[in-house]
Amino acid sequence: MDDVIRYSLVAAREAWMHAGLPASSDDRRRRGCVLGIGGGGETTHDRAMRDIYKMGRERLHPMTLPNVMVSGSAGRVAIDLGLRGPNFTISSACASGSHAIAQAAQLIACGQADVMLAGGSEAPFALGAMRSWEALKVLSPSRCRPFADDRDGMTLGEGSAIMVLERAEHAARRGAKVLAILAGSAMTCDATSMVAPDVSGMADAMRKAYDSKTDRDIPDLVIAHGTGTRLNDDLELEAMRSAFGTLPRFYSPKGQVGHMLGAAGAFNSVIAALSVYHGRSPAARLPTGDPAAENSPEDTPVGSALANAFAFGGLNVSLLFRSSNEQSL
Repeated sequence: MDDVIRYSLVAAREAWMHAGLPASSDDRRRRGCVLGIGGGGETTHDRAMRDIYKMGRERLHPMTLPNVMVSGSAGRVAIDLGLRGPNFTISSACASGSHAIAQAAQLIACGQADVMLAGGSEAPFALGAMRSWEALKVLSPSRCRPFADDRDGMTLGEGSAIMVLERAEHAARRGAKVLAILAGSAMTCDATSMVAPDVSGMADAMRKAYDSKTDRDIPDLVIAHGTGTRLNDDLELEAMRSAFGTLPRFYSPKGQVGHMLGAAGAFNSVIAALSVYHGRSPAARLPTGDPAAENSPEDTPVGSALANAFAFGGLNVSLLFRSSNEQSL
C-alpha cells in the first residue's frame, strides 16, 4: 500500500470517529468521499520504474496500478468505511484538496448525499517527485518562511487532511458537534500561465467566496496559500488587498508543515474551521515589512476564516468557514 493511501485511511478514520458517525448504517448510499490528490502513489511508481529499468524485471506486483492511480485513496477509504455514495478523486495540483471540499459540499447541496468525507492527501517524498521539484528551483536551501522578508523558497511536506461535511438537518437530527459552517466557496482560473500566479484570479476567488456571506467587510482571518517563494507571497498579499481593500489578518502553516501539495488546501481548510470553532488565530505571522499586515492583534475573536489554495495552471480556490454560533447564519 502506498504512503498516500495510508495517510488517507488514517485521516479519514480520525475524521469519521471525531464526527461521531457510526461504523455501519442503513443509509450508506447517502455517504461518500471526494479526495484531492496531486500526484498519486509516487513511491510505488518510483519503485516500479526502478524494478523495470534498473533491475530488468519483466513483471510488477499486481497491486502496482491500484496503488499508483490517484483514485486509489478514495476507493480504499470507501471500502474501509462502507461508503456507497459518490466517490471520486480530483487532481488539480495544489488546489486538489480545496476543490474536493467544494465539490463534496455541492453534492450535499444538490441532494446526492447527506454526509461526505472530503479533503486531500499527498506523499511526494519519492526520488522522481523530489527531483522534479528541484528542477523548478523553488525549494528553500534552509527552511520555509512564508511572507517573511528573508524568505527564500518552499519546502515539501506530506500527509493528509480530511473533514466530514454534513447536511445541516442531518447533523442536527443526530446531535452532531458542529465545528464550523462552510458558508462560501469559489473557484477561478487565471488562464495566463502554468506556473506564475495572477493577482486578479486569486482576488476573484477570495472576493466571490466571501461576498454577501457576512456583514463584515473583510474576513477575520485568511489561511493563506503562502508558499514562501518571493513571487507567490508578494502576489497573494496584493490579491488580498485587491479583494478586500486592505490586508486582513493572515497566516500560512507551510512554515510548520511544508507544502503538502494536493493536501495543502484541505489542511488550510481544517485550520480555518478550527480557528472559527475556537474563536482565535492559530499563530503569529512572520514579519512582512508591511505595517498594514501587522495591525491585527492575535487575540481578536475569529468568527470567519477564508482558506486559500492556488495551484499550477492558474487554479484558484477559496473556502469560507464561519462559526456555528453566529446568530446571523
